[in-house]
Amino acid sequence: CHYCAHRTEIGLEPACVVVCPEHAIIAGDMNDPTTEISRLIAQEKTAVRKPEQKTKPKLHYIDGHEPALRPLTTNEPQSSFVWADVLDHDMVGREPGPHAAEANDPVQFAEGTMAEQMVQVAYNAQHKIPWHWPVPAYMVTKGISAGIAMALGAGLMFDLFALTSGAKLVAGTVALVFLFLTTAFLVFDLAKPERFLYIIFKPQWKSWLTRGAYVLILFSLSLTAWTLRHFLIHFELVDPSFMSALEQPLLIAGAILGFFTAVYTAFLFAQAEGRDLWQAPLLWVHLAVQAVMLGSGVLLLMGWYEGSASDLATLGRQVFLGSLLINVLLNIFGEIGLRPHTEEAKRAAHIMRRGRYAPAFWLGGIVLGGILPALLVLGFSIFPEVIHGMVLTLGVLCSMIGLYAYEYAFVMAPQHVPNS
Repeated sequence: CHYCAHRTEIGLEPACVVVCPEHAIIAGDMNDPTTEISRLIAQEKTAVRKPEQKTKPKLHYIDGHEPALRPLTTNEPQSSFVWADVLDHDMVGREPGPHAAEANDPVQFAEGTMAEQMVQVAYNAQHKIPWHWPVPAYMVTKGISAGIAMALGAGLMFDLFALTSGAKLVAGTVALVFLFLTTAFLVFDLAKPERFLYIIFKPQWKSWLTRGAYVLILFSLSLTAWTLRHFLIHFELVDPSFMSALEQPLLIAGAILGFFTAVYTAFLFAQAEGRDLWQAPLLWVHLAVQAVMLGSGVLLLMGWYEGSASDLATLGRQVFLGSLLINVLLNIFGEIGLRPHTEEAKRAAHIMRRGRYAPAFWLGGIVLGGILPALLVLGFSIFPEVIHGMVLTLGVLCSMIGLYAYEYAFVMAPQHVPNS
């Protein structure tokens, strides 16, 4: 509902107010104490939905029915309404619902009886889940690109390792490729991808979608300039001293913008007031650790191809292994392990850890994305003569796939908690 903006802007009432024969829907200026709606709110006992979210709801119900205003009154989503099937979010074709089966109870309602619960949903609007696989995919590709920039900036500025111009070109190119994929996933996930430029040309600066878009633009500009410089140097198109004064500033800018690229999604999720699990206070820390893990993993592979004894390979293994372990701990004891503060967050955490997304969380995010790559890297570090270095490639790939599985569960589970 957009409050019939096309009507209210020209002085007309919303359509629902006009067509209601009982005058049961009242619209007006709530800030004007002389209007009918203001007098009703002052005189009658009214209720609003989710006042604890502090979103200042403008829709008041006179003698509102509490179960109708609380989506979580029922324990689990029903498989059927009174005269309609409930379609699963992932359903593609039609499947027979419970109404096709022979009734075996005096009062049949969905798959059980009315006596099973105090509250049953007779009918409801069936909303689609707005975010699907492109969002967790974008979080992984964004983490890879941002992590490479952060690792390059920190390592080269503090002389932790040395890279040839060709290696810098490879690292910058890989980061740009994953940054391009990040943009592609973002645009693809929009309901109307052709309007993505509106974010740039008609920005809403209160939204982290807009702020994040500009962070991505600035990050891509600094990363492109740095990579282009080393492209020209590597192929001897310019002298190595070409724009040497910009090397350090571009590295610093890339690392800082890479950090904000990695963590801004936490603030974007925090603006989704209807999804309480995304309001986790440690989410930005978790995203930063994931970026370090992914970036150090890519540099670890580059160092291994240079030689397993190189500074880059040694440092990459240490940082990758450490960030892997921290990431697993954050997965289990961080924003998920902390006691959820609302019923919505508890329901989403249950769906993620013990419900339909439990395999993605435990087998994907914890085992495949954390424990297995940690064991592979640790085994290579202890027995480098026995274990082939290709296990490092396998470990890094497992961490990326496992992270996608975790992000998929984290993004999808809260969307299965009803909002209305």
